[in-house]
Amino acid sequence: MLGCSTFGISLWLLRWFPVQAVDRFLLMMARFIMGDTTNIGITRPSLGPMELKGVSGKTPVLDVGTIAKIKSGSINVFPGVRCFHEHGVEFIDGRTENFDVVILATGYKSNVPYWLKV
Repeated sequence: MLGCSTFGISLWLLRWFPVQAVDRFLLMMARFIMGDTTNIGITRPSLGPMELKGVSGKTPVLDVGTIAKIKSGSINVFPGVRCFHEHGVEFIDGRTENFDVVILATGYKSNVPYWLKV
């Protein structure tokens, strides 16, 4: 964001502002930079990024290059997976699609809740 690490900007802002104010700023900038992502299938969590990180250890990451590929149709976003079949996937909206490969991006466990006090 603005040529700097979003995380670095967040930590700098947290010196002077509460988490909720920093989150509002981050969400406003994300919307300004990337636009409304709900129209490409990416919904935002109900918590702001720093609060979410502090409460759950989850880090929301949206890369501008990835967003461009989604908008161009090179990457498709699907809803949650209900179940896997031998050659495909059934989604929570009832749709089924066949795939040769499924990549699961399951994330990681962050240690942030231990040092970020929300």
